[in-house]
Amino acid sequence: MVQLQVLQKIGILTVSMLLGYVYYFWISREDRSVKLQNGSLMASMLINFVIYLWVGKIVMHGLLFIQDPLAVLAYPSDARAFYFATGLSFIHVIGLIIRKGWPAMRVFTAFFPAFFAASFVFECIQILVLHQGIGWEYLALLMLLLLVHMVCSERCFSSNLVLWLLLCWSTGQFILAITMPYTNIFGFIIAGWFFGVITLCTAGGLLFQKWHAVNENKE
Repeated sequence: MVQLQVLQKIGILTVSMLLGYVYYFWISREDRSVKLQNGSLMASMLINFVIYLWVGKIVMHGLLFIQDPLAVLAYPSDARAFYFATGLSFIHVIGLIIRKGWPAMRVFTAFFPAFFAASFVFECIQILVLHQGIGWEYLALLMLLLLVHMVCSERCFSSNLVLWLLLCWSTGQFILAITMPYTNIFGFIIAGWFFGVITLCTAGGLLFQKWHAVNENKE
């Protein structure tokens, strides 16, 4: 039964991610070659995250994994493994930027709209098809973010728009984490502090971007 639930979640996640990429490919005005390159980089990020997720699950259940590895691998990953994978993914990206000049802003500008779209598809399936989840609030937040992105993507500087959308998403998730029994990312129950950290980091990124723009204008 547990194995079937895991396979079902993997299937839903796969469909959601594919449709998220389709959304990015449809909404982006970049050249096809750039879209394909960004898609390849996003797929690489996702594969690394999944690997780190499995590593996190093993690390968090180290003793049990030694005694009965199948018992650990058969069950879904939890929030602790998600935090672990997020931290390792962040360190990995920083390393790529420093060592190889990885185009972080370009990839993230493509990644987060695809992430919002994939999250929207995932929540729709959870609520409308499987009749799971705790409410429509998160789904409504994602719908609003996607509508704003579709309307404003041609009028605003892409990275600036995505940072503002990410700030709104993390702030909304933080509020939901406080006011509701729980909130989630792709079925992982995530604590409010996680969204608080993202909110502070994104706000810092926007302030740095504004400061950098002001200094460029002075020069």
